[in-house]
Amino acid sequence: MFTFLTQVTVTSRVISRFGLASALVVLPVASAIGFGVIAVMPLLAVFIIFTIVRRVGEYALAKPAREVLFTVVSREEKYKAKNFIDTAVSRGGDAATGWIVNGVKALGATAGQMAWVLVPAGAALGMGGVVPGPARGDIEAEAEPRSTCQLRKQPTKVMPMCFFDGCSHFLQKG
Repeated sequence: MFTFLTQVTVTSRVISRFGLASALVVLPVASAIGFGVIAVMPLLAVFIIFTIVRRVGEYALAKPAREVLFTVVSREEKYKAKNFIDTAVSRGGDAATGWIVNGVKALGATAGQMAWVLVPAGAALGMGGVVPGPARGDIEAEAEPRSTCQLRKQPTKVMPMCFFDGCSHFLQKG
C-alpha cells in the first residue's frame, strides 16, 4: 500500500522536478542511512522499518526510474538487457549475497558489524546512480517522438511509463 501511494503521489514529481538521477540515488542513500542505523541499533523494529523503506523505495522510485533508462533503446535491446539484468544480475546478486552473509556469520560477525561494511557500499551505489541520470536527459532531448501522450494528445519522446494510462507526460520537458 505504501508503494502504491508513493508511486502515485511522489514518483512523477521527483523525476520531473529533480530529474532521473535523484530517483536513482534515493534507494542507495536510504540504504546507507538504514545500514548506519542498524549498525548503531541492531533491533528487530529497525530491521522491519528499514525493510519497508527499501521495498517502497525499490518499487516506487528506483524501478520506475530504471525503466525510463530503457526508453531510448529498441524493443529487442530492451528485452535482452532486462532479461540479463533480472536473471544474472538480480538473482545472481541475491545468491551471492546469501553466500557472503552466511560465510561472514560463520566467521562470527554480528549484524551490526556487517551493517557498518554496507554503509560505504550504499554510498558508492548512490554515486553510481548520479552518472547515468544526466546522460539520460541528453539522450531524451535528442530522441524522436515514439508515442502519444494520452493526457496531452501530443507526441512524446519516451515510451509510455505512467502507472495508470500509459502516458509519459511527467517526463516531458517544457
